[in-house]
Amino acid sequence: MSSIIIQAKVRKLLTDFDVSRAPVPVEQIAQQLGIQVSYAPSTEYSGMLIRTESGEVLMGVSSDESPTRRRFTIAHELGHFHLEKNKVSIDYRGNYHGSDKPASEKNADDFAANLLMPRSFLSKDFHRISGGKLFLEDQLVALAELYQVSREAMMWRLKNLNLTP
Repeated sequence: MSSIIIQAKVRKLLTDFDVSRAPVPVEQIAQQLGIQVSYAPSTEYSGMLIRTESGEVLMGVSSDESPTRRRFTIAHELGHFHLEKNKVSIDYRGNYHGSDKPASEKNADDFAANLLMPRSFLSKDFHRISGGKLFLEDQLVALAELYQVSREAMMWRLKNLNLTP
């Protein structure tokens, strides 16, 4: 699936839930979509999405992960929910590396990045925080905290959007 289609699906979701600024309330969005989100310790998986025969959708998230990682996992599983109707998803820790990832996992990651750090929000916040000056570590930290994502995720997204060198 193309990144343009994924971006359009995320924009629609943000519009449908009237989200206009960071941080995006991913758990609340999941719950409002009728997804039951639960947390449990796990050394095997980061997250999973299960669709029952009765139509229920259950999302399991590892409570062993950091809060920023749990938010990414919820956003990633929402990607599976929106992009792969009627499929089950279990994301095992360390299961895929780089180019080994199946397209469905790359698409869910793309969906998560777009949902947690929407281009339109991040571009405005980046310019507001950086003031058009050299981008510094404390500005990266401020953006990561505002969006409730890891520094690594924020740096990846900023580079992906060509906002940093």
